[in-house]
Amino acid sequence: MRITGRRSFSGLTPLDVFVAIVIGSNISRVMIGKVPVVPSLCATALIALLHRLLALATVRSSTLGLFLKGRPQILVRNGAVIPAALRRHNVSKEDLDEALRLGGLEHVEQAKLVTFERGGRISVIARDG
Repeated sequence: MRITGRRSFSGLTPLDVFVAIVIGSNISRVMIGKVPVVPSLCATALIALLHRLLALATVRSSTLGLFLKGRPQILVRNGAVIPAALRRHNVSKEDLDEALRLGGLEHVEQAKLVTFERGGRISVIARDG
């Protein structure tokens, strides 16, 4: 996930993507007959259970949540774009402009805060007045 960035699987955590790939791999091996059904389904159920338990643990532990999901990143503060943040998260000027429009703003100077959220979305808070 670090290679492709957060936006590749917007709304999913890297762990969600990893678990989906592993489960898909297990199920595909059963479908083509390479492995027995019952042990593979047991392994798949165990992976799903561990994923669910880890998800619950991240809700209860902010430290674990930060480790697995990261922190929101500020892209614009008080109308000033932070170019290094845009580059680091592969957010283009066009992506930023789109987020501003979706937030009801025409110009970046109207934004108090634009944040690249942990789930890959871009949120916009307008300046007062």
